[in-house]
Amino acid sequence: MVATTAWGATGPELISVSSSGAELAPEVYDSRVDDDADRVVFVEPSKSQGEASHVYVRDRSSGKTTKIYTSKVGDGAVADISGSGTYVVIGSGGTLRVRNINTGSTQWLRGVAGASEPSISSNGRWVAFRGSLEEGGPVHAYRWNLATDAITKVSHKAGVRTAKISGDGRHVAYTVDGHAYQATASTGQWELLDQSPTGEPGNFSDVVLGGVSYDGHYVTFTSGATNLVDGSEECEQIEGGCVFRRDTAAGSTEVASIIDGKPSNALYISAISDDGNVVVFSDVQAFARDMSSGETVRVSENSLGAGADSGVDDIAVDADGSDVVFTSRAGNLGADGHKERIWLTSTGF
Repeated sequence: MVATTAWGATGPELISVSSSGAELAPEVYDSRVDDDADRVVFVEPSKSQGEASHVYVRDRSSGKTTKIYTSKVGDGAVADISGSGTYVVIGSGGTLRVRNINTGSTQWLRGVAGASEPSISSNGRWVAFRGSLEEGGPVHAYRWNLATDAITKVSHKAGVRTAKISGDGRHVAYTVDGHAYQATASTGQWELLDQSPTGEPGNFSDVVLGGVSYDGHYVTFTSGATNLVDGSEECEQIEGGCVFRRDTAAGSTEVASIIDGKPSNALYISAISDDGNVVVFSDVQAFARDMSSGETVRVSENSLGAGADSGVDDIAVDADGSDVVFTSRAGNLGADGHKERIWLTSTGF
């Protein structure tokens, strides 16, 4: 059964506010959290065509919210924060930059066209992204070493759609041709993630990458495939498919989006704790599952234990799986009115 009210009676914490506590904008999205859930990065998109988007960092310890980037007009921004909470990688208009929040310094990625989908390692030394080394050229997954400024291609074929890096920076997961893969960046050795027990590709060709554990041992992805594990036949009938967790060391796969003992809709959204034990996902509501105990808790609830009255998106989890951030238009989580807000709450794990 699904447990509720994992965080007690206080309700979730509103993150998308200014230092004075005022809400920042009608719409925010793309929230990410550092290792101890102290700093959260999120994006305020353009309010209308021809306006710029902004990237903010909320420091929960100090109560300060800082705007660290304003995009050019018409260029949307995406962002990710390092586990240390010191570095934020920002993608906008086909370019990438890494901002040191403590010093204010910025390092730019050079020599890559259309760089996007950035993901940063825990110590802020490595960034994975998709892009091309020449204008109009093949799009691959790359790893950027910020210490040496070197760029290494890690994907085994062109056409990469997304890329995510492990916390230690050694592994990069990516999607291409509708399937998910993970490569060891130093060697280029890769493996198919959405594969059956006998090694065949999953019988679903629109896999969406979720999260990567610190050492790359576990990777989550969403798929409607029915041949990855026994009992996943229902995933084909579920809109968006199920969230799966792949154990790359054991070569095994299991369904992670389990609610009331059955595979559940995941809406293409998942993330994973550093040790790979806690998987968070969205099925309109936000859920967290302890893979060891098999317990699933709903985390998108208000102080009365009622679930969010609108959908949940952009879900992320901190290093130990104890705190979750998510985006929702819910009007019953602790703020009036239906608008896109960033919330943080506890899993109870």
